[in-house]
Amino acid sequence: MTQAPVSNSIALSRPYQYLPSEAANWRLVEESRVFRHHPVTASDGETIHAFTCGAQEKPTVLLINALGMSSLLLARLAKVLSGDFHVVTWETRGLPSVGPDHTLPDLSLKRHVNDALTVLSQTGSTAPFGIVAFCSGVNVALRGLMQNKLDCDRLCIVSPSIHLDCSQEETDYQRTMLPMWLDVAERGQPYASLIHRLLQSKSGDQETGLTGEVEVLDKLPFATAQSTFIYAIMQASCRDETIFANADTISIPTLVVHCDNDEIIHADTSRQLTSKLANARHLKIAHHAHYGICTSDEMHIEIMNFLC
Repeated sequence: MTQAPVSNSIALSRPYQYLPSEAANWRLVEESRVFRHHPVTASDGETIHAFTCGAQEKPTVLLINALGMSSLLLARLAKVLSGDFHVVTWETRGLPSVGPDHTLPDLSLKRHVNDALTVLSQTGSTAPFGIVAFCSGVNVALRGLMQNKLDCDRLCIVSPSIHLDCSQEETDYQRTMLPMWLDVAERGQPYASLIHRLLQSKSGDQETGLTGEVEVLDKLPFATAQSTFIYAIMQASCRDETIFANADTISIPTLVVHCDNDEIIHADTSRQLTSKLANARHLKIAHHAHYGICTSDEMHIEIMNFLC
């Protein structure tokens, strides 16, 4: 298959047009210059923005981001891994980049798994040695592995946003927001407009530095009523109890990582998933919150050591 074209010039042009103008001076934008940008075309014609770094002849590590989130969140981890691995990731269809006239694409987990395969193929990447999946992206990784669409020798799961079929402790976000996204997806864009206005009204003071950059990225899916609706559909697709129910069929060595200050996903979710997987161990990272995959140097080192 013809390999996708490559671009090293990202600045704030495509594929980062969704960023505010002040992001040109961000630390994460500077870190992301490690990426090579590959626009790839999915089987249904959607353009997918893929990113690679590291030498192509090295073992491939596939990073599966939280659905709808910017690849900038993974840039620091990718940079650490790129010395020993060929790192591949992509930004999910629909978000974070969305235009006012954008036709609603297929946002199912099946499609996201297929997009992962397309990205690997069209960037000329080998089958992944390792997969690192974050938050709702864990659903994509597990679905692909269970259906034998994806395969790897090492699996790392970070702060899994996954629907469990057993009792567990939950954060306020898990108790209220995750079920709400299912409701928004079912009731349509008019209801998404209401949720969008409510979320915008709760905006507080902006943090500075790396934490502030992450905070801006976290809010991008809720920039408009349309993007809020797309995000809700993505989250609703993850309310699939069969993923957790069949997790014990995955026997590859797995590291499940959770930050002790994670206010989005409770550590009990990670522990329950660890116990369900056949060959997994749990690791706690201190003094970091939900986006530790971006902010924690300790986590980056632990993931590298696990993959090596």
